[in-house]
Amino acid sequence: KCYVIRGARPVESTLAAPAAATAKRTSKDNYPPSGFGYEKLGSGLCRGSGWQSAAWPMDKGVKSMKECAESCSKQAGCTAFDLSNMEKGKFSCLLFNHRDVQPASALDGACYAAADGASAQAQGEAYAGDEDDLEEDDVIIDLEGDIDVALLGKGGCRGGGWQENGWPKVKGFVSIDECGRLCVSTKGCTAFHAGYPKEGQKDVFECFLFGHKSVVPASGLAGNCYTVSAGSSRIIKSKARKPAKPSVERREKKYKIPEFEEPTVVEDVFDDDDEWLFEPPPPEVRSRDHINQILGLDEPSNQEVLKVTESTLKELKKVYESSIKELEKMYKYKELSNRHFGDPEIFNKPLIVFLGPWSGGKSTIINYLLGTEYTKNAFKS
Repeated sequence: KCYVIRGARPVESTLAAPAAATAKRTSKDNYPPSGFGYEKLGSGLCRGSGWQSAAWPMDKGVKSMKECAESCSKQAGCTAFDLSNMEKGKFSCLLFNHRDVQPASALDGACYAAADGASAQAQGEAYAGDEDDLEEDDVIIDLEGDIDVALLGKGGCRGGGWQENGWPKVKGFVSIDECGRLCVSTKGCTAFHAGYPKEGQKDVFECFLFGHKSVVPASGLAGNCYTVSAGSSRIIKSKARKPAKPSVERREKKYKIPEFEEPTVVEDVFDDDDEWLFEPPPPEVRSRDHINQILGLDEPSNQEVLKVTESTLKELKKVYESSIKELEKMYKYKELSNRHFGDPEIFNKPLIVFLGPWSGGKSTIINYLLGTEYTKNAFKS
């Protein structure tokens, strides 16, 4: 989308010497060349069909070109990365996974895609010694000229650090061109978000200013995210770049192997006293006669009761198959719970679970009920 700022007046020098003004407005590309297995596609951030999908692009923070290239190589599915916001040899690093990678020249930065061959690797090694010595020039933007507003994407402006240092700043309901002017005139502003339109007015939106560097549009929010291009404003460099430091030769680290005598093997020594398999019983123990009486273990089994029980459980299964199972399928009960009501739950014997704190007597009561207390078959936990 292209926007024109109403009431903007060009600088007179731009009308007198358009060629010279164009030269001033063209910023120098200080981003590194191809290297480390990646080819520089051109100036501008990486864009193209499908550049926003799922978790992509991935914000890897502030890195050198070598570190950003290594992050892309280690990340599964990464096809390209871009560098922006240069500061002391470091850049904001974003990884992409779309195939049709195209650099967006309206956005300040550089786009790199995976390349084959050793030439790019050699260029990257030659640049590795100098990238730490780069320093971004200080700039002053002359607001008297035109201001270009570039659409970054649909949604709100997001990215790493978007809520730090007092950002975002709410500027109320204004037009898109006025929101862009507010961004340029606000120190530290890097992007702005035109949110919900004002009720009854289609060309007035709620304006939010942002000051973080890695700006990524969040498509889940209403409105559009914009950046203000400094290319149409007059840029004055305040200081030159520092000269490159001399390269320091790196030495390979070597490890020393100590000299030692073979250690003597010593056999383990155990005491002659044997441990008790279980504690001896006390002089008096509790009687277990009432257990058989309460549970009816001494009584002969009643076949009639067993037949009635079995037939009742079979009828219960029929009710489940005819009335309940169809409802479970209809409302997809298995997708909500992994519990299944089948033959094991209907016909198996009940399961008894003992719960209690440590040393609460769980093992003791099990051994007492089974009659294995103070024997070699006693259960211990």
